[in-house]
Amino acid sequence: MAKPLIDAQHNSWASMDSEGKYLAEGGARPLSQPVVVSEWWRNRSGQSIRISLSTYQGKNLIDVRTWTTVDGKLKPTVKGFAAELKHLPRLASALAKACSQAPRARPHHH
Repeated sequence: MAKPLIDAQHNSWASMDSEGKYLAEGGARPLSQPVVVSEWWRNRSGQSIRISLSTYQGKNLIDVRTWTTVDGKLKPTVKGFAAELKHLPRLASALAKACSQAPRARPHHH
């Protein structure tokens, strides 16, 4: 049984099969609007990191990008990474591996 990657309120467009593999083809619909999955402030100068799902030239993408504040509004920069949905399982696995291997942050003592 396939379970949705994005729920119905977010225009479900991809599914995961019973083995956890993403079904990027066959039934994948283009998104009418980008879906922001997560976003956080990168620094105090008005830059954020945004993870979103979108459609570009007919392909559904995951996009990890730096956004910057221009005239009070966040705008995307060229700093980032976009990949077709079929690469999402490998990306997620690599990020999980990086998390497990990264040194733990230690508080700074002044």
